[in-house]
Amino acid sequence: MSLLSMFGLNKIPEDARGATLLIGDADALAWAEPLRARLDERVGRTRLACLDSRARDQATTTQPPTTWMLPHSIGALTRTLRRAAPARLVLLGDIEAAAALAKAVTCPIFWVNTPASAIGGVTGEDIVRMVADPELCGAAGSVHLTGDPLLGIDALPTPATDHAICERFRDHRQGGRWIGYFAATGAGEERLAYGTFFKLTRRKMGLLVLAPFDPARYEPVYREAIKYHLPTNRHNRLSTSYVPIKSRVYYVEDPNTLEAMYRCADFVVAGATLSAEAAHAPDLLSPILAGAPVIIGPERRDPVVAAAARANAVVPADDEDELVEAAYRLVADEALRTELTARARAWAEAQVGALSRVVALIAEAP
Repeated sequence: MSLLSMFGLNKIPEDARGATLLIGDADALAWAEPLRARLDERVGRTRLACLDSRARDQATTTQPPTTWMLPHSIGALTRTLRRAAPARLVLLGDIEAAAALAKAVTCPIFWVNTPASAIGGVTGEDIVRMVADPELCGAAGSVHLTGDPLLGIDALPTPATDHAICERFRDHRQGGRWIGYFAATGAGEERLAYGTFFKLTRRKMGLLVLAPFDPARYEPVYREAIKYHLPTNRHNRLSTSYVPIKSRVYYVEDPNTLEAMYRCADFVVAGATLSAEAAHAPDLLSPILAGAPVIIGPERRDPVVAAAARANAVVPADDEDELVEAAYRLVADEALRTELTARARAWAEAQVGALSRVVALIAEAP
């Protein structure tokens, strides 16, 4: 018996033998429980199996007890899978060992969220490949557009119907000024909004629209903003039909206006993606469906944010300087805005009902 076996690291859990194995890294498996549960109902016993060596080092504290930690080396991994004799393998996302896994087993293999790098490669004709990005469907080989089942999107939000609000910015538009929208911001994010605004206006004059997410922060954020000495109109107190051309900040203080403003912006920076201090969930789907180009910050723990970034449906920015560059490209290039919004909408629509489609494809396969 090897040392690994003595310590239980190569031991096969009894309920994993002959089961459907849902294999991915720790990040993918963190959102995979709904998929595992649905597969368990349709095809029988299903186990999560983790290929991530980082998670293996912390398995006793961070991984759920239902996760089987697989060996890291290719040799040990393939030998272990042969002994486990799974009913089927369901691979999640970018898995470098996919080709080796295909050779190690004789069961059906389904690759969910197949990465672009694997679409045209030699992955084995017996692998059923599913993608979340509509643009990958035209590639060589048999590929199913299913959407990403880890996102759990069953319906898309209905865009706000108040289009009249955009008329309030007529003077800014006629003056050739951009409108940048930091929407649903959380703690630690307004500072970046003002910093980006100051840097961007050195290149081209525009208007900052700012909308905190939490109503309890409306007044404190406004009071804090006074130190910037910028002419600011508060939406709820605007007494004229149009926002004056001298305005530099338009401050939004209610949820309905927050959503209606998406249609007015040259770019939207999604709140809760800029700072780890922001506690609420980011909303990418509402601005995407409203036809707004979306920029995200470095916080991409939310599965929808991470998936949108992988599909190039949004523009990523890791710091304030990158944020300024991303915003300026969108302000300066109307064709880029049009291309991004069309791609983002197609991606969003492809995600609706993905969990049911993926489960059905796996369960109904011969």
